[in-house]
Amino acid sequence: MVQGVQRVMRTIGLTVGLLALVAAAGAGPAGAAATTCLPAGSTGLTAAVVATSNQTISGVVNATGCDNGIYIGPGVSGVTVNGAYITGANNHGIFVQNSANDTIENSVVEGNGLAPTVCPSPPKQPTGPCIHEDKAIELVGTSYVTVSGNTVNGNLADGGIGVADDGPIDPGAPAAGTLSMAYHNLVKNNVVIGNQVGCGIVVAAYNPGAGVSNNVIEDNVVAQNPAGIIIAADSPHTLAINNDVLANVAEMNYLPGIIVHSNTPGDVVLGTVVENNALIANGAFAFAAGGKGPTTSTGIAVIAEPTPPGFPPGLPAATIHWTTLSGNTFSGEATTIFVSRATATFR
Repeated sequence: MVQGVQRVMRTIGLTVGLLALVAAAGAGPAGAAATTCLPAGSTGLTAAVVATSNQTISGVVNATGCDNGIYIGPGVSGVTVNGAYITGANNHGIFVQNSANDTIENSVVEGNGLAPTVCPSPPKQPTGPCIHEDKAIELVGTSYVTVSGNTVNGNLADGGIGVADDGPIDPGAPAAGTLSMAYHNLVKNNVVIGNQVGCGIVVAAYNPGAGVSNNVIEDNVVAQNPAGIIIAADSPHTLAINNDVLANVAEMNYLPGIIVHSNTPGDVVLGTVVENNALIANGAFAFAAGGKGPTTSTGIAVIAEPTPPGFPPGLPAATIHWTTLSGNTFSGEATTIFVSRATATFR
């Protein structure tokens, strides 16, 4: 917990420094709109900045009037976002799609999601094109991307940081993408606080034949978001394999601090490692597990959902296998660990 406080204090220093930069530039959240909103590839969205390979982006990105602050698109690689302040976007502050070897570090992403097109939560159905993962920082179909040392707070659309695969469902955009796994991404040493609607940090699979694999969520502080840290297979017949959640602090989120979740028929969540995390006074998850989830404050939930009514008979069930839970500490959690229809290894 002391380390978590130290990280928050470091983040306050980073935020103050970048806010001074904003004031000097005269371009804070209430400043003038971005000069031009550029097309963000084929996503159906726009961006204030569209990155090119090996570009370094810093300073103020005021995305007022644009869908995204920064867009890093397919075929682009080696981009560095360092010391930037990104605010005012309708949806994502930073959206990275089918790109590799990028770094997003030491930046503040806040006050985005001002006019979101996020998809509604079930059982509500969308009435048109929408964004499944409208996170402040969203990685889709990426590999070897590092998100480190950032402050992500006060974003309004759908939570903090997301990692997902790409394909017919592009979780970060209303238009379809190209089938691509998200693998070997690192989300480390970020402070993700007070974002609305969605998860603090989520790694989620949406496309059969792609999936999310070997991603690491490490040493972050995730607090006061609707949910904490999530590893999930979301759409039918998707795969989340060998993802790690290590040495994070998850505190006072409205759902459990860490959730490993297999949602729909044919989903497989395999080989998740949850180790050395601190879980503090998080929330319940009563609507999970077919309505039989934990009704008290819960640190970690590992849940494979039963097949809901309306699906054809004979479909394979959602499964979770070989989850390792080790070295985690709990404070203010009436339920430390809740497991339903999943195999978990405690050591």
